[in-house]
Amino acid sequence: MATDRRPTGDPRKVPNKGANHARSPVKAQARSYLDHHRKVARDAAVRLWKTPVASVMTWTVMGVALALPMALLLLLGSLQGVSAGWESSARITAYLSMDRSREQAAELASSVEDDGRVLAVELIDRDQALAEFRASSGL
Repeated sequence: MATDRRPTGDPRKVPNKGANHARSPVKAQARSYLDHHRKVARDAAVRLWKTPVASVMTWTVMGVALALPMALLLLLGSLQGVSAGWESSARITAYLSMDRSREQAAELASSVEDDGRVLAVELIDRDQALAEFRASSGL
């Protein structure tokens, strides 16, 4: 109870006015929750049924909005795979004619490697190249 101060200074008890909070049983709250969601779901289904074109357009926009980030991520992964070789240094593959011997090829590789602009030279002879080709092609 609240007190009311009158100008005369006479405190009187004034009854509380306002809403009281009543506790509902948990079972009743759960039933109310489920009933409310059932009504809302039914209402949503009726609205979807009444406007099928708008509903399909909404679903399409949502599908695109959800699929677009994944598509961009896949595209980015593909582009990174393609552009991975761009950052490395330039490579040159030279094929010698069949009448060149192994010694002549080694001499040519040595002279190319002596050039200051060349970082490394790898000489692969015919037998080794054939073995690598068979291994990679499954022959």
